[in-house]
Amino acid sequence: MTSSDWIVVETLVPAGPHTVIADGAEPRSWASLTRIRAEHGPDAAGSLVGVVTKCVETAGSQQESILRRRGGGRLTVLAVPILGAFGHPHGAHVWVGADGDQPPPRRRVAAVEWDAKSQSAHHGADHDELILGTTRGRRGVTRPPNDFFRRIVRFDDRIDYLTLAANIEQGGRFEGNLTLHDDCGGLRVLRMAARAYSEGDARSLRILVHDISDVQPPEPAMDTAALRAVAGACGDGAGLMTLDGALIFEWLSPPPGRLAAWEDEPPFIRQDDQRKLEAMCARLRLRVSAPDETLVVHVRFGTGEWIRAEIAVTRIVNDPAPLGLAIVRLDEED
Repeated sequence: MTSSDWIVVETLVPAGPHTVIADGAEPRSWASLTRIRAEHGPDAAGSLVGVVTKCVETAGSQQESILRRRGGGRLTVLAVPILGAFGHPHGAHVWVGADGDQPPPRRRVAAVEWDAKSQSAHHGADHDELILGTTRGRRGVTRPPNDFFRRIVRFDDRIDYLTLAANIEQGGRFEGNLTLHDDCGGLRVLRMAARAYSEGDARSLRILVHDISDVQPPEPAMDTAALRAVAGACGDGAGLMTLDGALIFEWLSPPPGRLAAWEDEPPFIRQDDQRKLEAMCARLRLRVSAPDETLVVHVRFGTGEWIRAEIAVTRIVNDPAPLGLAIVRLDEED
């Protein structure tokens, strides 16, 4: 980290506060934007706030401010937006430099918006290229949560993240590291910063993801690999489920037969069955029933026909974010 590095500012909630989450490769924990380049004086601090605010107000156009220094010369303040899938700036790369200085390459940072209603993750501009190592670089890529979680080999703060996802209406924020497989077969360490965001009936997590693999080598967690191996031996689909939201967010082994699409696409669950599933998960979460329950639900993918699926859920993690192990198979009567 040097004073000429780019800083990463999150603007996940438009009204702010907007804070610094990285200074070069070094993570910062929701740091004050007015203090990050204090050596340049109060005018530079004010300009930092100004260019970031304009990024938000102009829906993500690049901003530049030129300041005259009291001792002579000029300072340049640049802000390059980090756009979400729907065109909202989730953050900005910000750089301060004197006459003759050239900004270094920007860090690999991209945006994600997770929609609570559709349970899908919408990737912002260049996310897949910068974070997953693909060459598509397309805006607006939409993926189910399973695609993200099945890549993960270590996520020590998973419980805190899932707690935030299950309680978006209460607000809150999250920061933490995770290790996942990219599209090239390698491992990457990512630093994630997320805020809960509600507007009208819409509820989402707005997220910035920063690749820090160059400064923090990947260290997979052996318990994840072991859990996958055990789950795969059962022959049925096995996934981790949030008992707060009745959502299978990670498949440990793929669902069988006509349910195979569930690995990549959350199905539509018949409304009355969805209520029963949520009630079952609530009983498991509140521990007012046995630690495991089974339910048959009707699911379909797209406009396809209804499929009867049996879901057996066992509570495996209690507080603070209860999780269940869901075993999914075709119902014998289907």
